[in-house]
Amino acid sequence: MRFARGLLIFSYGLFTIAAQTLLFREFITTFEG
Repeated sequence: MRFARGLLIFSYGLFTIAAQTLLFREFITTFEG
């Protein structure tokens, strides 16, 4: 149970970081263009 919860939190954090990176990249390209 604890392992599953940790895996869920880890995957959620990884997804959040990836989403922020993509948004930041799009913002940079839009700002430069």
